[in-house]
Amino acid sequence: MRKLYILIFSHLLANTAFSQASFVIKVYDFAWITNEETSKYDYVMLSLVLEVINEGNQADVCHELENIYLDCSNNKYSYGQDIIITGKKDFDKVIYSGDTSMIAISFLVPVDADDLKLKFSNLPEAGYKYITESYNKWKLANKDKVSYYEKQAIEYFNKKDYLKSVICCYNALALNPKARVNFTLGNCFISVEDFDAAIEYYNKSYNEVERYYIYDNLGYAYLNKEEYQTALNYFQGAINEKSKEFDPLLGMAITYYCLNNYSKAKEYYKLAEKVESNLKNGMDGLVYLMDTEGVFYGEKELKTLNKICKMMGYNYFYDY
Repeated sequence: MRKLYILIFSHLLANTAFSQASFVIKVYDFAWITNEETSKYDYVMLSLVLEVINEGNQADVCHELENIYLDCSNNKYSYGQDIIITGKKDFDKVIYSGDTSMIAISFLVPVDADDLKLKFSNLPEAGYKYITESYNKWKLANKDKVSYYEKQAIEYFNKKDYLKSVICCYNALALNPKARVNFTLGNCFISVEDFDAAIEYYNKSYNEVERYYIYDNLGYAYLNKEEYQTALNYFQGAINEKSKEFDPLLGMAITYYCLNNYSKAKEYYKLAEKVESNLKNGMDGLVYLMDTEGVFYGEKELKTLNKICKMMGYNYFYDY
């Protein structure tokens, strides 16, 4: 089973004392993002992904990122933009010693802007952080790479490098608005629990994959949004498309359990195990399926399935 406008992935490591936090900011990657509005004008969206590394021994917030200035001046014009990201979602997470936080910032730039320079207004000694060619030059140089980006996006998703996958998807769409990456984008966003974005892209992917996969994944997205009736409708749609798949049946079981309809939850779990016998082994069987078939469940689904298995007297995990 199973924005890039602001995305932050933080992994907290142990904190040691005795010196100041010391931040290093590096450009991880970039993506061009086009849509109907920007394509009508002389501007396009550019998204930069930054690595913020704490090389000191003290936990802190990287305040250097509170105010960023983008300078894309060239011999045709002078163009700049202040980007304020203070207060954005998750930005104020503490970055511990040795930790790296990933942040993506997006903004409009002229399509023919060369020498894009990212500056930090309250850290002038940091100098320029990024220089790239204009969107027009990039598109001309990469016009034949749509299928390459489509394949790379899937490869990165399979490696669980969701940020890299999203970047490849956006670059494919920048080259061709009809690139077949919407389903991959939906998978990336559901994996990082941005369920609204996942729903948006799944609904754009009907010409890319079978309806079964879209209905099944939409079911899990709405399940996590606690829109249970909508989730049930999509799971039923998936079952109607393919009756010999256990995943939407488990989705029905989970949804009914969340609705406190335990008899229905048991009923659909039993139907799922008729399709997939490993489920008779409870949570151990589910882990086996996740390892061998690449099935993915988030924290909500696993906790609920654990409760269902416990209720049915099957193997379950004590720490759930």
